[in-house]
Amino acid sequence: MKPGFRRRGTAGAEQGAALVEMVVVLPLLIVLALGVAEASWALAQQQAVRSVAREGARVAATHPGDTPSLVAEVCDVDDIIDNATFEATGEPVPYDRGARGYFEVTVPYTPLTGFISAFDGRTIIERVYFNAEMGIEELLAVNGVPEPG
Repeated sequence: MKPGFRRRGTAGAEQGAALVEMVVVLPLLIVLALGVAEASWALAQQQAVRSVAREGARVAATHPGDTPSLVAEVCDVDDIIDNATFEATGEPVPYDRGARGYFEVTVPYTPLTGFISAFDGRTIIERVYFNAEMGIEELLAVNGVPEPG
């Protein structure tokens, strides 16, 4: 290059290349960010449902045969679950100490962004099995209710 000779147009070309790169990369970054947000939201809802199911199984194991108050107590555990359905089953009902049962929570998935269509219409189901810690007779005795007979 001769002294005093300056190239013209290189600064504009570099700015144009940066603009093209941004146009290509920015949508990919937005897609990645929305996907991470939606997946994180799905995991948070799954964890909330799992937590309610564990709490429901714990209460069902210690309060045999008391399903209505069981559901009322578990519904207060987590506010993220609005349209949940609960099912508690003990075998036999009313069950004895050590009887096996389960507590199941079913919640429709509510999307955060609606960006990932793979999550649309999904249902989160969590079932936790438990063994009864006390039978009906023991529960009545603990609560001060005399046994019939």
